[in-house]
Amino acid sequence: MVSDMVNNADLESAMPADDPARPQGPGAAPSAASTDYRKMYDRISSLAKIGVWEFDLTTEKMSWTDEIYDMFELPRGSALDRPAIVAMYEDGSRKAMERLRTKAINTGGSFAADICIRTASGGKKWLRLTGDVEQEDGRSVRIFGTKQDISEVKAAQEKLQALQAELIHASRESAMGAMVATLAHDLNQPLTAIGNYAAGTRRVVKKGAVHPEMVEAGLQAIERNAAALGNMIRKLRELNGRQPRRPAGDRSKPVIPESGSLDVASEPEGYPARHLKTS
Repeated sequence: MVSDMVNNADLESAMPADDPARPQGPGAAPSAASTDYRKMYDRISSLAKIGVWEFDLTTEKMSWTDEIYDMFELPRGSALDRPAIVAMYEDGSRKAMERLRTKAINTGGSFAADICIRTASGGKKWLRLTGDVEQEDGRSVRIFGTKQDISEVKAAQEKLQALQAELIHASRESAMGAMVATLAHDLNQPLTAIGNYAAGTRRVVKKGAVHPEMVEAGLQAIERNAAALGNMIRKLRELNGRQPRRPAGDRSKPVIPESGSLDVASEPEGYPARHLKTS
């Protein structure tokens, strides 16, 4: 039994045989040293928020030290019913624990897991559960182990993860802002050129003094800048991994040729905008 594991007799047995503070003879009264050992054990268990448990696989009797009662917010020394205790585990933790426990019983091994429980008052706690199976003649007869309250550790981990997520989000927003500013500049250049060439061509036509080569120059400039815009959009899709794939064997030409690079020249070589005069 767990209570037997931490009583004065066991604490005294851990003392050296030649220790003068160790009680001598059967029925000897607990010594001051053994009492100090017990106090030290209780103090360490309390500081570490750790308790010891035991489960007899033959009698199905469960035993806890006081620290585990406190973790579950149950009265110390109260009767323990395993199904009722297991029902206090959250669903995912319960399934994981049962799976590890069953495997350990079948193999005579040990297990460990972080589990989440709901205490008797409804509070949420995280515990680190360890268990080791004891066997006799090749048969598993008992499980014993520890439970440690790690709620504060989990809370710190969750806070750290939240801060990391916030930092990643801020970094992404910063990168997105820089990218948007760059895109705005790069997109504005061909758009402005298209607007200028379209306006200049319209003025030439309205004046009636149509010079075919000037109109052609304006249309070529518009086409070239529109192609540059299409090329930029294609490259953005490729960077984002969303470039639509054309069916195999599709050799049809796009409405706007997509050639060149993201660096856009707003004027086609040989056809400067100043040639679009309205004389």
